[in-house]
Amino acid sequence: MNSLSTSQVAGLSLMAGAVLTFIASMFSPGGLIIDSVDQSNFAATLETFALSDSLTHVTGILIMLSFVMMAFGLAALLRLPRENGLADFALRFGVGITLFAWGIYIIEIGMRHMAVHITKHGLGPNMDAMAREDLGLAVLLAMVGVHFGFIALGAVGSFLVGLAVAVRFHQFNIYMIAGYAFAAKGVAEVINLTLIQHLHDVDFGVLTTVSDWLLFLGGVWLFIIGYGIFRGRRELTPETD
Repeated sequence: MNSLSTSQVAGLSLMAGAVLTFIASMFSPGGLIIDSVDQSNFAATLETFALSDSLTHVTGILIMLSFVMMAFGLAALLRLPRENGLADFALRFGVGITLFAWGIYIIEIGMRHMAVHITKHGLGPNMDAMAREDLGLAVLLAMVGVHFGFIALGAVGSFLVGLAVAVRFHQFNIYMIAGYAFAAKGVAEVINLTLIQHLHDVDFGVLTTVSDWLLFLGGVWLFIIGYGIFRGRRELTPETD
């Protein structure tokens, strides 16, 4: 049995990371399956995290791992031969921005861990319950601000990577669709983020739900791109592989 090439491992890593992100997010407390809560109610969200603190930590660690796996897979696109033109620059710049955004998201999950830890245990033995809850909520609110940064950078990265991947294909196929759809997802995230920041009469919960669905669709397109890398599509893998 032949061993897998570097590109095949990268493709598998990107696909597995996308699937693991979806599963861990689905089973995260406060999500769709377990103790679902309105994400715009931050106090209730923190309470849900704290009541299921072990599951919150486990799913958080799995999400961190999944983003590391996806980062390894997406970085394989940096091994593609250089080409003249803006598309090559967009691909490499977009991959770099996306990897940076994913690093921010890992920090965000770390802040979620800290918010739960403070709420449950405080920063010292003499910290009363009210102080723990107030400080934990402050950390959670800061985490939301970090999430906005992740969305903003991720949107730019999605647009550049998706467009650059799509134009590498000269025949219409599923990978071209995934590229353009990934780029469209980035545009939609910018629009949604603008609405969150400036249209305060729009329900915040609706906008966060839209953001979650866009992230889910982005995972689908990344899975397809990862499959193309795994299959050794010449547009997505170096000739040496």
